[in-house]
Amino acid sequence: MPSSSPIYDNLPVDSETIRILTLLPSLDQSSEIHCSLGTAKFLRFGPDGAVTGIKPRFEALSYTWGAQQPRYKLVCDGSEIEINQNLFEALKALRYVNVERKLWIDAVCINQEDKEEKAVQVPFMKYIYQYATCVVVWLGPEDAETKTAFALIRLASKCAQQELGKDIDEWGALVGILKRPWFYRCWIKQESAFASVAMI
Repeated sequence: MPSSSPIYDNLPVDSETIRILTLLPSLDQSSEIHCSLGTAKFLRFGPDGAVTGIKPRFEALSYTWGAQQPRYKLVCDGSEIEINQNLFEALKALRYVNVERKLWIDAVCINQEDKEEKAVQVPFMKYIYQYATCVVVWLGPEDAETKTAFALIRLASKCAQQELGKDIDEWGALVGILKRPWFYRCWIKQESAFASVAMI
């Protein structure tokens, strides 16, 4: 979990708002990660106040928290917070070179040390994933078999029955992708089901 930080005290949220992380760009892939936090507001309509959207627009990250050690530094509005390795690697990979990227990330956008805030914010996750412009699925860093596995997924999606028996040894790469921790999380059902657009 992120360590306690004044960024949460300075940017409270309630039943009408969520925090959104703005990932700042960098030309240097190895440079430390900088971001800022802002808020987004629920759009409601009708007598029952049903949620019909969230503004401003953002993407939502779907990933696994993974091991809590080692810890990595994220510089957010001038304050340092700690994040785990999987999120650190995701932010490195998702950071643009020259433009900001707005993301909702549970481990940072919700103060994990505030039980009351979590009780209010966690039920909103279905709306967050539903109204995000895209749900970005992070399975982990690319490895030697990743390209092969995704090529096979594309092949299978075309239902090319005559091709399925070829290069059977390569199917081990697909099994490797499907064994990644993201596929074992109970939350992925909600995050992927509510997504209007998802990207891996």
